Amino acid sequence: MKTRNTTALVLTSALAGGAAHGAIVYTNFSNLTILGRDGKAEFDLSPDFSSHYFLLYQDNNSQKPEVRGDGTNSFVLARTWQNTNSMDLNNRTYGGLPLTPGGVAVNGQMHDVNAAKQQNGITNLTVQNNGYFNERPDNNDDDTGGSASIYNVGDWGNTSTNSAYVGLVMVNGGATNFGWAHFTWSDPSSSSQDTGTQLILIDGGYETTPNTAILTGAGSPTPPSFSTVPASQSTYTGASLALVAQADSALGYQWMAGAPGSGVYTNLSDSGNISGTATDKLLIKSAVLANTADYVLVATNATGAVTSAPPATITIQTPGPTPTTVAGWFNAFQAQTDFVYAGGQQNVSYQAANGKVYWLFNGLVQGTMDPTTHAFDSSVTVVDNRILLASGDKLVPTDLTLPTVASLPTDSVTYRMKDMFEAGGRAYVVVQKMDPFSHVNTLGTALAKYAIEANGALTFLAYNATPASNVEGGIDISNVEWVDGSVVQNGFVYFYGENQNADATYLARVATTNVENITAWTYWNGTTWDADETNSVAVINNTVSSVRLYQGAWVAVGKVYGQFGTDTYAYVATQPQGPYTQQFLFTDPTNDNVGVGATTNSATGDTDYYYSVNPGFHPEYPLASGKLLGAIDYWDSSTSSYNSADAGLFKPRFYEVTLSGLPTPTALNIQGASGGNIVLQWSGGLLLEATSLNGPWTTNSATSPYTNATTGSQKFYRVLSQ
Repeated sequence: MKTRNTTALVLTSALAGGAAHGAIVYTNFSNLTILGRDGKAEFDLSPDFSSHYFLLYQDNNSQKPEVRGDGTNSFVLARTWQNTNSMDLNNRTYGGLPLTPGGVAVNGQMHDVNAAKQQNGITNLTVQNNGYFNERPDNNDDDTGGSASIYNVGDWGNTSTNSAYVGLVMVNGGATNFGWAHFTWSDPSSSSQDTGTQLILIDGGYETTPNTAILTGAGSPTPPSFSTVPASQSTYTGASLALVAQADSALGYQWMAGAPGSGVYTNLSDSGNISGTATDKLLIKSAVLANTADYVLVATNATGAVTSAPPATITIQTPGPTPTTVAGWFNAFQAQTDFVYAGGQQNVSYQAANGKVYWLFNGLVQGTMDPTTHAFDSSVTVVDNRILLASGDKLVPTDLTLPTVASLPTDSVTYRMKDMFEAGGRAYVVVQKMDPFSHVNTLGTALAKYAIEANGALTFLAYNATPASNVEGGIDISNVEWVDGSVVQNGFVYFYGENQNADATYLARVATTNVENITAWTYWNGTTWDADETNSVAVINNTVSSVRLYQGAWVAVGKVYGQFGTDTYAYVATQPQGPYTQQFLFTDPTNDNVGVGATTNSATGDTDYYYSVNPGFHPEYPLASGKLLGAIDYWDSSTSSYNSADAGLFKPRFYEVTLSGLPTPTALNIQGASGGNIVLQWSGGLLLEATSLNGPWTTNSATSPYTNATTGSQKFYRVLSQ
């Protein structure tokens, strides 16, 4: 441990946040530091100037680092963890520190700025003797009881240097005073064994008037200083992006923008597709060309202001047109190699009611690559999952919770996004829980709920259970995980699932108004919908990877024998429970056990074998040929580094597909009538209408013939065969 403790006290008065305060005692420690694995340092903010607080980092402590009060004169404001299954260690309750940015009020009801953690059972704050910077131990770390999860509490992010404030409570002669302490944490290798690890107490302050809130950072005698400045970004129209900065001791923020390279900036306000202009995080949703600019953030406190430098340049480009051929789709995916998409698995697209098309990926690779060898550069990263938005021939970010996996519970599992649907004005992503070590053992099905906006932006809301939330892989009917497809029709969500028998697909459904009620699900038993899952029967005699509605039919696609098979088949039915007819589509190199699929890795020169997995259909993208767009993923079967060795291989291949057994299309006839009206006639199915050709399409409950006045806005009609 290395300790430097030069203390300076400044007594100030403040008027901040519209609330009057008494005197604020500001303490500049300049600096108190713990290096490496073990250390303890005393500090104090209270009026008696005795060291009632301790800053600790101890290897034999299961949770670290921590801030501890003496339990008599000093306490910390910490979370109480309510969920004993996910949050408690050895049935004990531990306090997680609510780490905040500057300008957050500290009082008895100090709020948790990381709202995404609420769904994990972190429901309230209590005064405790100690609080920890990390949630709970992580067995991946090598030191005794260590934790590699120190970034899970608060909003520190996942960078090498982080800064945050902790709320403190002082008891002085029966009176309670509130205060704050300002810390930085540097962990270059994300391992607490690293001797370069540093935990530093920078400064602190307290409000001398009992029971009066104090803003974190209040009382600082110096202007703010930026520890993180916003980064430049380049993307395409329709993207949602965030500019994030961090300024120590800041109590106020103002974003400004100006023409690139001009050096002239004007204040931004929340309007149009821009929000967060008075915070340290600027959000741009559904970017347009006019958002191209240089952006700076001005951070202020009572002493002065500072402007971030250099400016962050946002460049919004126009994408190419949406491809209409399989070659066009292949080339579009091959050409995109950036920190949004450079490769990944899953191959699921979903067209939402807002008209936008979302793509779901697992094992998503982000990075740039050599255009000749296809090898990624050293900055390549891989994330467990991500939702991207289609913008012409490009994929752009749309989920403002970055990375997406951080918005899901941190419960020692890996999440694979499998499909998407909408119900009750929300978007739900079907996720499969996986063993994070083997990435093979399946651990259940759950739903991630998002707010979905007309401009395409997604915001994570909550994590919801399904009847299979805790179902591990197995061969019994009770081991079905509902991850093979989710389709909404006629007020129900239909879920397709499988167990490890690997030769059958089962079907469940729940009303769209009751998606989050696990007792409302029913299961197809061969005759009717049954509340008892164990009565389920297979609707398809194979496992499938995707199910979609196409030209009035339920269309599934899958590979016989999964990743080890060579043949891909389609399954077609006129109703969700079938009967389904099987149709061969294509043979693809898949199986390295028999030497099929040998491909030269452009980066290494080695001959590797590649599986093809996750076939899917994309009916929302019409092809010039009039056929159905299909695709299948590739990945290296021989090495875990497949996703960084050759970017060109870790991307889907596209096919034109012609399906048989589809219902005969229903003709929609439109005729003029007297009085300027029009008459629509059709022989069967549902009449759909929209004000735009791209939707969203809604059901018109009229029966044929239907007379409509030619007044008001334009209308488009089509018939859904059933």
